Amino acid sequence: MHILIANAILPPFGGLGSWTETMVSDLISRGFKVDVFTLEPGIYSEKIANSISVKELWNRPRDFYDIALIQHNNCLEIIRRLHVAKKICMTTHSRYCPIDQPIKGAHYYVTISEEIKAHMLKSGFEARIIKSPIDTKRYRPLNPLKKKLHNVGLLSNYRKAEALIRGACLELDLEFTIIGGENPIWEITEAINYCDLVVSVGRGALEAMSCGRAVIVFDDRGYYPAWSDGYFYPEKGLEMAQFNYTGRRFRRDANMTTISAMMDEYQSDDGQKNRQYVVEHHSVKSVVDTYLELITSGALPRSLH
Repeated sequence: MHILIANAILPPFGGLGSWTETMVSDLISRGFKVDVFTLEPGIYSEKIANSISVKELWNRPRDFYDIALIQHNNCLEIIRRLHVAKKICMTTHSRYCPIDQPIKGAHYYVTISEEIKAHMLKSGFEARIIKSPIDTKRYRPLNPLKKKLHNVGLLSNYRKAEALIRGACLELDLEFTIIGGENPIWEITEAINYCDLVVSVGRGALEAMSCGRAVIVFDDRGYYPAWSDGYFYPEKGLEMAQFNYTGRRFRRDANMTTISAMMDEYQSDDGQKNRQYVVEHHSVKSVVDTYLELITSGALPRSLH
């Protein structure tokens, strides 16, 4: 089977690049031929091409594909116009980004959370929820958590939350580390494992959990209110998943007092529980299985019959 994965942009280290790398790696491990198409290649696309045996098509897809997994509406327009795929599936990862909004032209629509599913339905698109895939073999514990909290990491490409997290660490006499942003790290597993507790949202939070770290679900990205879902407990995980672990489920205020209190909840055995949660709910194998089951079932959405 020949599969195309298309993203509008792949220069930065971040969630979408990580999603792409995770999906491509698993599909190739199953024996599929995979091409990657992006309108704006960069650091991440080059790293993917160097680390994975994949044919990159940075300019234009030229072959005919059994399946096209599309991430952005401008890519969908191109793939649909070129008639290079038998079945097209568009995945929407955000309700805020303009190029993430669904448009007509795909056979299947997928999203990663109930929040985005409801948003898409308002525009007339029925989507299947398939959770974010995490490569739990790559994102794995390299060392156990310390009994007492020592190092806190902010995993984010945004700097708005830095002052708050750094200030809370100073108040509690904790070491503070920034992962991402102006100094992107490809070998992020090692950087995550250096920390006992990681502050992040979305895929960053899940990758930290998969590494067996304690997690506070919070970031300040500027395009939605800087809420927190608090210190992560697996029993609350599926509720947070409805809003993709963004802080928009519990909407707790984030300030020096509340963030410091969340850090005080740290327990060293939480890391193992967090990893088990990711293995159960976000393993890349189960995610890819679900995509393939949806697209190869033979049934098309009623609107396209």
